[in-house]
Amino acid sequence: MKELIVARHGEYGCGNGDRFNKNKDVDHLTEQGRRSVKKLAEKLKLHAQDKSVTILSSTAIRAVESARIISKELKVKFKIHNALWHDDEYPAYQSEVLELIQSHTKTDVLILVTHREYTGYLPHYFSKACLNARLDSHPIYYARAWAIDCEKVELSLI
Repeated sequence: MKELIVARHGEYGCGNGDRFNKNKDVDHLTEQGRRSVKKLAEKLKLHAQDKSVTILSSTAIRAVESARIISKELKVKFKIHNALWHDDEYPAYQSEVLELIQSHTKTDVLILVTHREYTGYLPHYFSKACLNARLDSHPIYYARAWAIDCEKVELSLI
């Protein structure tokens, strides 16, 4: 794998910050969320150009909708994986996520569509465990992504 991209889903909910409402519609992307994921997908297209790409998504509706937009732009199918979503602030599936990443080493670019918590810890955890380096990351805003260049061992924000 040449590059690991950890992307956060787009803005979701009612647009009023009420994400804990019992209404199921609040887990869907907002119109702004769809537009911003489309812009992210256009940027990711540059990273994917002339490379093999695999896209994996969390099971959450907002992540699946984001992955669908990205996969349409990149013309690549995506798969859903349980390890990319957890209800806790700090995901408990670190080793499972790492195994998931390592099972896709034959692809040039691996894109994970996931959540705030994962964007905070995963680039650091992956770089330490797999690249023997320390790439510090922090949680990022909706429809942004961390790109880890596995060959140059560099982290950049998309």
